Amino acid sequence: MIVAKQKGAVKDTMKQEGLEAMPEDEFWREPLDDAKEIKKEGNIHILEFRCKGCGFCIEFCPKKVFIQSEGINERGYHPPEAKNPDDCVFCELCMMVCPDFAIYVEVTKSNEDEINNEGSKNSKKDEK
Repeated sequence: MIVAKQKGAVKDTMKQEGLEAMPEDEFWREPLDDAKEIKKEGNIHILEFRCKGCGFCIEFCPKKVFIQSEGINERGYHPPEAKNPDDCVFCELCMMVCPDFAIYVEVTKSNEDEINNEGSKNSKKDEK
């Protein structure tokens, strides 16, 4: 059973079996939590003088926001740089894996409180 978007191999399999595939950007149903997506905006700060170039932030970033920079910091290492800062979802994983506390994320805007308040309102309605 195909639950999410159909891609490459799934589409090929469906064609081989004579089944009609959905267009690339359509879901077969609307996700139940689609309206509850947490969206954040903010800034990524890299303290280059603290970085020892371990690359944990580059390796573990789920959105591949960081790359190793060409420049060298005062300690002789290549610190990361934010190649795609617009792709960042502000999960703060880079902050958690950095052993030198050389990265911090500043969230300036989030809809998380609105979503949490909606959830508590709905649960109160269910209790009545």
